[in-house]
Amino acid sequence: MTAHWTRQIAKSLESGRPSRAIETHLDALLLWLANPDNSRASDLDKAIEASRLDRGRAATRAYQLLDQALFPTDQQPSAATLGLPQDADQNLAKQRYRRLIQVYHPDRHPDKTAWATQHTEQINRAFDAFRRAEASDKGATTSSTQSEETPPGPSTPGDRITHALAWIQSWTRPQPWRELIARPKARRWAGAILATALILALAPLFHETPKPRPKIIHHPLGEVHKTPPKETVAPEPRPLAQAEPDSHPAPEETDAIPPAPPKPTRTSDTPTEPEAPLQIAQATPEVPPTPEPAPAQETTAPPEETNATDASSNQTSTAPAASPSLTETEPQQETAPAEPSPESTDTPKASEPASPPTEPNGLEPETTWEPLVPPMPSIGQEPPNLAPIIEQPSIQPGLAPEPAPPLQPELQIPSTPAPTPPTPPQSPQLPLRLGAAPAITSSTRGRAQTAAICSQVPARMQAFQHNYQSGSLDDFMALYSPLAKENDLGTWFAIRQTYRQWFATTRARRIDFDQLRVKPTADGKRCAAIATFEVIFLNSDSKLERRKGAIQILFEQRGAELLILRVRY
Repeated sequence: MTAHWTRQIAKSLESGRPSRAIETHLDALLLWLANPDNSRASDLDKAIEASRLDRGRAATRAYQLLDQALFPTDQQPSAATLGLPQDADQNLAKQRYRRLIQVYHPDRHPDKTAWATQHTEQINRAFDAFRRAEASDKGATTSSTQSEETPPGPSTPGDRITHALAWIQSWTRPQPWRELIARPKARRWAGAILATALILALAPLFHETPKPRPKIIHHPLGEVHKTPPKETVAPEPRPLAQAEPDSHPAPEETDAIPPAPPKPTRTSDTPTEPEAPLQIAQATPEVPPTPEPAPAQETTAPPEETNATDASSNQTSTAPAASPSLTETEPQQETAPAEPSPESTDTPKASEPASPPTEPNGLEPETTWEPLVPPMPSIGQEPPNLAPIIEQPSIQPGLAPEPAPPLQPELQIPSTPAPTPPTPPQSPQLPLRLGAAPAITSSTRGRAQTAAICSQVPARMQAFQHNYQSGSLDDFMALYSPLAKENDLGTWFAIRQTYRQWFATTRARRIDFDQLRVKPTADGKRCAAIATFEVIFLNSDSKLERRKGAIQILFEQRGAELLILRVRY
């Protein structure tokens, strides 16, 4: 800045008439209006002071001259509002816009807010109009240049392919890429794309693969429909049928007819008789019923008599019979006798008749089996009477009843017990141990009362330990004096709030003191204690932690009790 134009601006402000210097050096005048104490506006400020004008009057004259030059009432917002020509540089327009907004901001004119707001709106519209005009001029210039340089479009397919190859080849050169990167907007887009690609590439590295969950397979035996067991009826031997004198089957026909399969059903209308000569010594029922007293006329032959009876039966069957009947069978087809049920052998029913008496010679009557299907009668004979055979149930001798299928046990899936929380640390409650030095060392040996008061310190320390471990906040804070302080906690309420949070965040805690030493103060009114401590606690994550250190406690007497006045650890 030279002194010449500064004196011209000062004279214009003094006279109130516009001058060429104000239009030329408008930025310097705006800088002085924004901050008169700025070092770059010091020459203009000195010239204004030399013209015998104070800063207030000079600023008022400057705003009047600016209103006349920049804000006429009939002018539309344009570059002239900024005091610039239409073809001014964009950087110069931005600088002029910032300084005008700084000078006419409503905060600098609290008494003329509406006037300042109107001027700032005009400045904003003028700057927007300047930017739009500059953008339209650049677009028109670019379009005209492209229209002059661009050849007419291809008309044939061959020309189109050649044009496409030329376009691709043009992008392989470094110059178009340099021009594209030189644009700020293109750089921002390129940076955003690169950052997004980098984030997408690194995202799988920070993503933990979920652990496969074990598949729960329900065993098909886990759910079995319970079906009631079928009632099985033990087969009973068929009673002896009376021989029919008019039916005389031949031995060959009897041997050729196979026995019919047994029928497991029971007919309650026809009573059955137990057969005494059958040997059932090998059959042992699983649960024998309670035996009842047998009738007097029922006798059981010993095994020797039974064997003799079988032998005589065999001899009788082999001898030629004068009149054969249906009750005779050959000894070669004799099979093992069927096992009668316990009910039919041991306990006869009341409705069943008693067994026939034995013969006088001590042998029981011959036991034979009749075929289930009678032989076909010969020509001229009457058909045999099949009513007794049809009515009475029959089973094949020697075939044991088919056992019931075993019940399949139901598979029981044991339930998984819930995990038990970790047990808090438990250590044996040890008595408070004193250090090697005497527990109480009084500076004044003659004061027995002070020594008696300080002898309560171990008991107070044990109460401190018990209440701390149990987490009883009220009993714990009852050990503190109303004027107590602990480290950086200056009030009783701050100590209470701190221990309340501590008891809430730790699930279990334990503190042990060791090497306790007690000493009365110089005035004999208080007791100072020092000890080592170890704290074991479970944090909020159920992890066991330990802390060790030294603690200093100052007790004061309030009435008959000792209360904690100061704590430092």
